[in-house]
Amino acid sequence: MLMSAAIVLVAVTPAMKTVPAVVIPVVPVVAIAALAAVVEIVEIPEETVAGIVESDKFMKKQYIYLAIGLAVFVLVVIYFFIPRENAVDVFNKEYKEALKSLYAEKNNEVFSKIEKLIGSAPTPEAEAKAKILTAFASNDNSKSISLFKEVAGDSTYPSFLRADAAAAMADFFMLGSHGSSTLASQIFSSEPYVSFAITKSGRKNYSLGARKLYEYASSIYVIPWAEYRIAEWYLKNAILSKLYKIKTVDTDENYTTKAEAHILKGDLALEKYNREGGIKLYSGYANWIKGFDQAMLWELKGQEVNRNEAETMFKAALNDLDDGKFGKFAIGQKIWANFQYSSFVARTYGVNRKDDILKLNSYVTTDSHRYVDEEKKLLYGLHKYMFRLGSIAVTNIQERYDYESAKVIARVDPNFRDYLRQLGWKDEVFK
Repeated sequence: MLMSAAIVLVAVTPAMKTVPAVVIPVVPVVAIAALAAVVEIVEIPEETVAGIVESDKFMKKQYIYLAIGLAVFVLVVIYFFIPRENAVDVFNKEYKEALKSLYAEKNNEVFSKIEKLIGSAPTPEAEAKAKILTAFASNDNSKSISLFKEVAGDSTYPSFLRADAAAAMADFFMLGSHGSSTLASQIFSSEPYVSFAITKSGRKNYSLGARKLYEYASSIYVIPWAEYRIAEWYLKNAILSKLYKIKTVDTDENYTTKAEAHILKGDLALEKYNREGGIKLYSGYANWIKGFDQAMLWELKGQEVNRNEAETMFKAALNDLDDGKFGKFAIGQKIWANFQYSSFVARTYGVNRKDDILKLNSYVTTDSHRYVDEEKKLLYGLHKYMFRLGSIAVTNIQERYDYESAKVIARVDPNFRDYLRQLGWKDEVFK
């Protein structure tokens, strides 16, 4: 199962029907009106009042009318004031429990609690949430991608969930090996997605496809981490041009200016997300990518404000990505964040901050963080990425920056160099 950031958690509403304030004074009025109505049913001639009052028949009728009025009053009170669950309350309770099961890696419980509710979800929002959560719990990538596409392409679902589903597909790619894998071909297999990964010259470029997929997601609803990912793509290409004299795309746009515009857009979206009670797993993801963006801006522009912001964002990310609370979903991201934080420190300070570099790398290289599924020997995303970089000629592709960063880290930390060797890197690359 690939670890992704984009799991939507919507606050569960209390299992209590809210009573508008205006209803409270209306209740006794309704009851009194009911009593008055039934009393008015009987019109008594004045000349027979005395006799009728004494009759048992009249008294029985009055008791019946009184009972009816009281019954109406009781029913009104029960309807408005007795707590009860409606369909949305029940769904939200099940959803919250299923999310806990997902973080605790009890995927079978997720399916039993959520998948059966997809067909009977009380609202379109509930149905979309159930599909997204089922996609994350599935070990079948093709099923996950299919569910994400269903949600992203259905205009009856809320825009923030459609955007989240689209961004989740890009996250699956970016948190993995970044390569021409089966996963990439599944994501970019149908329109509008297939055209995202095609350059102007007609070549396939999955990194470009991921950027355009994030753009598609953010065009539906602005997602902070999607905006930071878009900026990352532009900055990596700017780095390639400045440091390595490499051009990988078919345009001469000002990448740095574009990246800074997306960072600003992401900042506004992240501020809103946090203000509205966003989940730390996602704000941590956003902070990590923003930290990496700022690290690259520091290399491009040499401005201290970018260097300081990079440090601040990386620290915030590691604090938010609580693997004790979010399990493997946090670990998968935290491995990446530690690597890119270490890359920033090594490229900026070198051996002068060796202790910090060793500490950051220890989280990456520890055996307990090697496999997302130890039985299947399924590596976490960064490890798959490092394995891929060690087995291909990284000379003129977007991953060149990360490749060179790994080499810089390895020169400072012998343990990290051994880790790369275990993933197939040759000794000559470290010379």
